[in-house]
Amino acid sequence: MRVRTLTREKSQTPKPNVSSAVKSTRKPRSTSLGAARPNKATLKQIADDLVVNRKEASKAKTDQVLAKEVLGQFRSIFAAVRTHFARVEKAVGIGGAQVWALALIEASPGASLGEIASGMDVHQSTASNLVRLLLEAGFIESLRSGEDRRKVELSITAKGRLLLRKAPKPYTGVLPHALAALSANQLKALRTSLEVVRTQLNVEPALAKKPLATM
Repeated sequence: MRVRTLTREKSQTPKPNVSSAVKSTRKPRSTSLGAARPNKATLKQIADDLVVNRKEASKAKTDQVLAKEVLGQFRSIFAAVRTHFARVEKAVGIGGAQVWALALIEASPGASLGEIASGMDVHQSTASNLVRLLLEAGFIESLRSGEDRRKVELSITAKGRLLLRKAPKPYTGVLPHALAALSANQLKALRTSLEVVRTQLNVEPALAKKPLATM
């Protein structure tokens, strides 16, 4: 009897609900397929931002190309100026600034030191140094005039004329010669742009009166 009771109790023991256990271990299903989809306004903003970014990138690239082109122009100009002054010195043995001063004295016999400085747009002290070198070399001569004989008049000598004929033209230099060929509107536009560059470089104002040939 005891064996039958144990058997019956064993048979009456409830079996564990396997399916319920499996279900309890499963992660709950998401009610959606992912994050909320952006609305039309958000998509339009994203598209607009992409367009703006592309335009800014394109503008930056264009600005870089333009900057390189302008830099190349400056290099070409500086190279032309240096080449001309090198040719002058090789041909006549004096610098381009002296040749310019000599040409001004030939064109204006009896010119004063101030007139030479004004014609070359340099400081009077700079013009004085150039005139002194020309006097020492015998290319010009100075005569005092006026009642008090304080006014100094400059004139070219035969030696100076001979040297000037050997010097490569233009006597003023290639850059002043090229600038003189520009119209007033072109010069104004160039002056405005170059002033911005000069400000960026923080250039000393005094350098504006220094001859290119002596730089």
